[in-house]
Amino acid sequence: MTATPSFRFDDAVLSGHDVWAPAPSRTAGQRALLSEPQTRTLDVPLSKSSMKIGLLGPEPDWLYNTLQGMQHLVGLPPNWDSYGSARIQDNAIVAAMQLLALILGPNGVNPMVVPTSEGGLQLEWHQDNLDVEIELTPAGGASAYVHDHIGDDVWEENHMTPNAIARVAATLTRLRK
Repeated sequence: MTATPSFRFDDAVLSGHDVWAPAPSRTAGQRALLSEPQTRTLDVPLSKSSMKIGLLGPEPDWLYNTLQGMQHLVGLPPNWDSYGSARIQDNAIVAAMQLLALILGPNGVNPMVVPTSEGGLQLEWHQDNLDVEIELTPAGGASAYVHDHIGDDVWEENHMTPNAIARVAATLTRLRK
């Protein structure tokens, strides 16, 4: 039997290949009201597995465009860049969606989704005098680079700790659609 790692950041619960959007907290014994939004699950096929995305209420504005970009990456063959690149790994895609569920609010700006030759991917935002780049390794590890051109502030995070995730999320709230 294999243990599935589970992480909890605020109200988002992430487990295995499941991605859950944040849900309102309830105290023990409180029941759901009929007026509360219904939970839906999207089953997203990947190259060797699938990913389930749980949604509570309306879909985030960035979800479908980002999923479309991810689906494009899933279809890339090995050597897609003609320089010996690896196929994009499912773990990188799942980790990217889990991270996006944490850092983007429901009205967040779509990232550009770019493959890396090692089999990972990069999420990028370049607008409003901000450059934000998050690289996901083939195994799902993440690092971030942020350059604020107005304040001439540059910082990097080699590991996405809860503090790093909060810092990237706060930066991304400054972007406009």
